[in-house]
Amino acid sequence: MSFTRTPGAYDRHFRTKQRCHFLRKLDPSGNIVFSTFLRYGTRGEGEDHFYGNSVAVDPQGCVYICRATRYPRERTSADAFDTEHNGLYDAYVIKLDPTGSHAIWSTYLGGKSDDMSKNLTVDADGNVYVTGRTKSGNFPTTQTAVDRSHNGHFDMFVSVIDASGGKLLYSTVMGGSDYDTGQALVLDQRNSLYVAGTTRSTDFPITEGAYRRTYSGYKTKKFGGDVFACKFDFDFLLHSVE
Repeated sequence: MSFTRTPGAYDRHFRTKQRCHFLRKLDPSGNIVFSTFLRYGTRGEGEDHFYGNSVAVDPQGCVYICRATRYPRERTSADAFDTEHNGLYDAYVIKLDPTGSHAIWSTYLGGKSDDMSKNLTVDADGNVYVTGRTKSGNFPTTQTAVDRSHNGHFDMFVSVIDASGGKLLYSTVMGGSDYDTGQALVLDQRNSLYVAGTTRSTDFPITEGAYRRTYSGYKTKKFGGDVFACKFDFDFLLHSVE
């Protein structure tokens, strides 16, 4: 295998019966700083299908990756929020050190059915914000959640994992009676979170005075829908959790 892996990389071993993802950091001149594989399940025992990969970097240079995995034996840290695979697909979040040589922490996130992360970001304190979609009626939520009950086929979710990877600071589901997915998210300087996604739910929850309050998307079995945008005041929410 000729793919470049740097000495001391987190995972240098290519598995011939796997599909391997990789993480590579380049300097401003295009030179490789580090390059590593990211382990996935082998064929026949939870092979990963590469759903929802996203990367973020904090001010210290640590790298955060989220994806959806079917693999029941992902590497998780001993004090992770969730060390057990819960359903067919789980969201999986991992934090690597700035050299790409080891995992600082890693955790599952999900319930008993399909949970697929799509995007993540990190704040100045190292808290990780993840969005995606869930089909799990028992997806982990917190007391201050906007909605704690499963609403339809898939619900959008937003979860905040603390800087240690061991605690869920905030988590909510949100959606209507059909198919809702969080696709992108960004934090502003006041720690408010903006989430954009897609919905096929004619009853997706909309606030008073919103730009558009009526569903207008074309709808078929596989395609169509509307885009939604939400704003969460996390400066308030994160200081309200028990």
